[in-house]
Amino acid sequence: MDTFITNATAAVTLGSLALNVWHHAAWPVALKLLSRRAAATPAPIDAAAAPSVTIVMPAYNEAGHIAAKLRNLAALDYPRDRFEIVIACDGCSDDTAEIARATLAEPACAGLQARVVEHTRNRGKVAVLNGTIAMITTEVVALTDVSAVLPADALLKAAAHFADPSLGAVGGT
Repeated sequence: MDTFITNATAAVTLGSLALNVWHHAAWPVALKLLSRRAAATPAPIDAAAAPSVTIVMPAYNEAGHIAAKLRNLAALDYPRDRFEIVIACDGCSDDTAEIARATLAEPACAGLQARVVEHTRNRGKVAVLNGTIAMITTEVVALTDVSAVLPADALLKAAAHFADPSLGAVGGT
């Protein structure tokens, strides 16, 4: 019985060590090697073929940044009738929602399809995202933080990747 326990302990220890090495050393190296493969750059899409997109932006006390972010989204080079914005305010105790509404009324944001959803209590980013995404009916969901500035062609580049039906997600980098 002592031999069995010793062998089992050794097997568990070696297995744990192997998993640690894989997780911390081998997997990052494998990812780096795989990422060196030349990624196919998709052909640009025609604006008429652009999928419908909902940009979901969770916000918690972002009064100092929300106006600049909405102006950034208004400058996106994507057909305005093909995307909408959902600002999901997560129990904000500042004027984030009011500033967002005021910014959306500015001439620079004219024509944006946007809505501000206010949650009365702070539930956390994941809960807000899960609840918001569950209500979306567009073909593509784009997630962005208030602090992230997007290049004007970000949605066009992401949408071009979705022409490949085998893709289910696209990252910014």
